[in-house]
Amino acid sequence: MLAVALAVAIFLVDTATPLEAAVAVLYVLVVMLASRFVARRGLLLVAYACIGLTAVNQLLTHGFEVETPLIRALVSIAAIAVTTYLTLNYQSASAKPQEQV
Repeated sequence: MLAVALAVAIFLVDTATPLEAAVAVLYVLVVMLASRFVARRGLLLVAYACIGLTAVNQLLTHGFEVETPLIRALVSIAAIAVTTYLTLNYQSASAKPQEQV
């Protein structure tokens, strides 16, 4: 539930404020929080949702401008994807020793 509230808060802050920063990169916190409670499929859904929120925010606030805001959005999406990949690898590595016991 905390991860959902955080995702909504990040979306609102990113949409409502004219910050010149990659606020959407904070979605990595949502992915990391969710990783403690969901398995692989759930974590992928969370990551897709965060990427979707980033894309929707980009379209709502900047449209199809090919300028700095688009680059910030792409950096945020890359950070979410890399965090998801690393978290899935960690989950997989953590599960293997328990299976061997």
